[in-house]
Amino acid sequence: MKLVIGVDRGEGMETITTTPRAIIEWERKTKSKISNLSNGIGLEDLAMLAWFTLGSPGSFNDFMDTLKDVEPLADENPNLPHQEA
Repeated sequence: MKLVIGVDRGEGMETITTTPRAIIEWERKTKSKISNLSNGIGLEDLAMLAWFTLGSPGSFNDFMDTLKDVEPLADENPNLPHQEA
């Protein structure tokens, strides 16, 4: 499974695609399974997946301080909810 996430850190929206490593790190940190996102995805989940995918230095809180916007764009799982533009 891959998720496509839009991330804006002050220089416009950047499109990123999660990696298996990022998903596994998210699962370890949250003690949840990625399949549970079919029940809805929170902003913290998106931000954390983006942080793991980008391999951003510093803490997660430092990364959150740089975020202007984060949103789900697409995925390979049709059961995950999508935000309409």
